[in-house]
Amino acid sequence: MGCVGIVKLPTCINKKYPGILGYMFWKILFFLLIVIVSPPSLVFASHNNQLQTNIDIDIRNRSRVTESIKITISNPNVFEVTKVNPSKADFLQDVSLTGSNFGSTPGFVNFYNRNSSLVAGAVISNWTNSEAKFKVPAILGHSRYYLELQKSDGTRSNKIKFYVDDGQPKINLLESSNARVGELLTIRGEELGRRGKVIFSQNGVNVAEGAVRSWTSSRIRVYVPAGLNSGQEYGIQIITNDNRPTSLVFYILGF
Repeated sequence: MGCVGIVKLPTCINKKYPGILGYMFWKILFFLLIVIVSPPSLVFASHNNQLQTNIDIDIRNRSRVTESIKITISNPNVFEVTKVNPSKADFLQDVSLTGSNFGSTPGFVNFYNRNSSLVAGAVISNWTNSEAKFKVPAILGHSRYYLELQKSDGTRSNKIKFYVDDGQPKINLLESSNARVGELLTIRGEELGRRGKVIFSQNGVNVAEGAVRSWTSSRIRVYVPAGLNSGQEYGIQIITNDNRPTSLVFYILGF
């Protein structure tokens, strides 16, 4: 009896090898057709540090059947950042970058803006072969950035998206800068938050805290506290209620 067909198991096999044996025969026959009758053609491509190939298998018989298989092979030696946690953070908040092949010598983090310009860097607080930790540096908030790890030898990783929510608050101007004790001092700035405290210091020592009359994200009105000496210079620093400090701005108390 002749055995005809490639999809339907031949009648002679069905009778002699019923059930599972017949199924095994079909799998073996299919494999031999792939390897012997029509060897696979391979096309390789590199994408995102991975090797990809499409295998097209053409089985030539009475009916033409083509199978396409996609295989992805990761490169285990690539220097790559795969995750940032959290993906959104505030000024001075801890952030972790994880990936592969960071090496043992600490590097640093580069911040790029949407125009691919380098705008800031962050010092690493902890570095292993698969993780780098740092704090968000003094940078503009409510903005998207692209983070890049750079090794000590200058080797750079891929970039990964990151969003800075509240950046470092900034004092732009002191109005009534010669205000005396008990008078209102108006401070204008950026990203000042909703509330916090205004500290007056001298020679690196905190002297007093001013009583706040009003507070917005761009303007603070505060009373100059008692105990300060007329004609002397004091540093003023704002610390928001989520612990984001401004840089010091110096002020001479009025007479």
